[in-house]
Amino acid sequence: MAICIKKLKYNLILHTGIVVFFFLLSFVINRIPAGTFIAGGDFQQFINPGGNLFKLFFTWSDQGQGGYSNTIISLPFYIFQNILYNLGFSYSNIASIIMFLFFIISFYSFFSAIKIIDKNITNNIRLLSSAAYAINIFTFTIFTYSWWITSFFIIYLFIPLLFALFKRILFRFSIKDIVFFILFFFISTVGFGNPAFLAALLFLQFLLLIIFFITRKISLNLKVTGRILFVFVLQLFLSIYFLLPYYISTNVYLSKLSEGRVLGDFMDWISRTSYSISNILSLAISDSNYPFFNLYSDSKVFIAVSFGYIIFLIAAMLYQKRKKEKNWFCYFIFFTALFFLLMRLTPPFDRINKFIYALPGFSLFRSTDKLFVFYPFFYLVLLTLLLFYSKFSKKIINTILIIILVIPIPFYIGGIPKYLSYEDQGEYKLAVQIPSEYYEIKRVIDKDNHLLSVISLPFSATTSINWANYPIWNFVGSDVLPALYNKPYISANSYDHPGLETKLSFAEYNVANKIDKNKFIELLQKFSGQYILLHKDIDEYWMGSSKIIYDTISELESDKIVKKLDDNEYFTLYELDENYLVPLILSNENDVDIYFQKVSPVKYRISIHNLKEITNLEFHQSYDSQWRLYLKANPDSSWCEPLRYYKSNKVTEGKNTEKLFEIGDLAFLWKNSIFDDTHKMVEEYANSWAVNPKYIKENYPEEYYKENQDGSIDIEIVLYYKSQSYFCFGFIIVFGSVFIFFISYLFKKRKGTIKL
Repeated sequence: MAICIKKLKYNLILHTGIVVFFFLLSFVINRIPAGTFIAGGDFQQFINPGGNLFKLFFTWSDQGQGGYSNTIISLPFYIFQNILYNLGFSYSNIASIIMFLFFIISFYSFFSAIKIIDKNITNNIRLLSSAAYAINIFTFTIFTYSWWITSFFIIYLFIPLLFALFKRILFRFSIKDIVFFILFFFISTVGFGNPAFLAALLFLQFLLLIIFFITRKISLNLKVTGRILFVFVLQLFLSIYFLLPYYISTNVYLSKLSEGRVLGDFMDWISRTSYSISNILSLAISDSNYPFFNLYSDSKVFIAVSFGYIIFLIAAMLYQKRKKEKNWFCYFIFFTALFFLLMRLTPPFDRINKFIYALPGFSLFRSTDKLFVFYPFFYLVLLTLLLFYSKFSKKIINTILIIILVIPIPFYIGGIPKYLSYEDQGEYKLAVQIPSEYYEIKRVIDKDNHLLSVISLPFSATTSINWANYPIWNFVGSDVLPALYNKPYISANSYDHPGLETKLSFAEYNVANKIDKNKFIELLQKFSGQYILLHKDIDEYWMGSSKIIYDTISELESDKIVKKLDDNEYFTLYELDENYLVPLILSNENDVDIYFQKVSPVKYRISIHNLKEITNLEFHQSYDSQWRLYLKANPDSSWCEPLRYYKSNKVTEGKNTEKLFEIGDLAFLWKNSIFDDTHKMVEEYANSWAVNPKYIKENYPEEYYKENQDGSIDIEIVLYYKSQSYFCFGFIIVFGSVFIFFISYLFKKRKGTIKL
């Protein structure tokens, strides 16, 4: 009894020390500077929680140019951030908390997984190798990469358990292992906002499976085949709630991506993200992620020290106990194969990799991190097994692991905030503070609920993928400003719809080098613009080359067509005169009256009165085939509480509602939509349908329309983004299945009826 108490006390002190160490690493040594958020690249941090959380419940984003939103599957992660924000935590404090949880969860994930992989591994090796997984150089590069504050790298936390349980299910197939695999996989789907991570997981599981067969760790028979199919089908089933709507809504974009028509030739991307052998072997990916603000500064010792990972791995391999290869050889083969793939187009690996990456589907791995995120786990699993089965003494093994732990410490001591705040050659950094002036105009822009746009001008992209560029506040990347305001935000730096490769309208206007006020107003109306955010904080080159835009707006101000609302060193804010405003939903026919109301980002109610001839109905959101019209019985417009009347278009915009979900929305899965064959793109980006009253009269019962004395009819239509139904239905099925399976397991375990 005394021994048990002593052991319990020892474990309590040990694991408390681990938690304290990670706490100090996150909140003291690497505390994120107050007032900053992590941004850059093609991502922005979750900001304006109160205004944006509601939008994350839906598969359509009406921010920017609009499009399918895969952020919905990461909703639990952002709900967690929102809770912290409402409790008074700043963005920087939230980032520190996420860093702390990243360390803790990755440590205990590896700590649990290594015992599953080999139950003989001693506790000292488990502890030290788990710490290495939590704070290796790759982990550090994650924290100096703009995506770490998002949900994407959540997969890193669950990789150890997913692969360990994957192996055990193939070998043992117990109910307990299946239950935990389901649970961890389902939680990990929060990080699959980019399906490439899921594709990489399935691909590497399949590769590991082949290696098990090659090394005869497992035999191919009917029982094993059944287990294999079960595991892969299970994972696809658990992913169906986000894979199905993602594929349906983005198939056009994905096909163009694979053809290289959106982002260029993806093989070119792969060649430009192919790194040196030293980078890969030191778990560093690239040097650009961490300038040398640490103990290795101005020293070439880093290259030699970082090679400690591979040097000790080779040493342990050469100093193995006899006939112990069966315990680690399959992981060595896997490690070698993954290393080969990660070298990409770096000579001499480029010849066969050019063939491999040209295979269908490999375009998903355009970014290095999609495969590299799995690399540290297999690297450290192999090293752990090699050390345990080596002839080294316990002291030498501990010394080796401690040295491996020391390798990344100078980077962390140097301070992650310093790396994030480091200005590159273009004077950009990742720890950014949005000027307060952008927040101050929020009350002006959000003062009403009108569904009109903020149009950001002028074009100022820095790269071929059109990142926003604000050098005055050291920012370049996907524009963060759309997240600040509760209105659609149209940026001149982005494609109107990237999947359809439409033109940059305002850039074209500027190139014409001629002031044309009518043309400019038409462009504002094309996007249902209300506000113009005219920047002064962009590169001087773009301000100089955009003189036509500045001069046009100046003349419009003189003509009182636009009114200046705010002016500061960063921008000037204008508002378009209400006589020139064009609603989000309208018709090209002046004989009809339209009433509409936004129920949610994926659902609008529309009432059309006096419909006599074929009328084109326009919807100023990016074109997507999943936007559908559904005719509603017993048409009515009493639900429309008038918010604004657009006289020139005879459109009444009703007060918005914010409904997360209505059970009837699931019916859109099997309901027949109307006028799909007339759905087309207009204005180079928007949606349009030809609404035909004659077709309605001939094909629908009288309760679906009201006929007026002049022969015209009144109808009510629901405009719905069908992908939302796919997501909701899939999530209900998947979550319900996981919940029932887990509860059943707990109940049967309590009753003692589970047979393994």
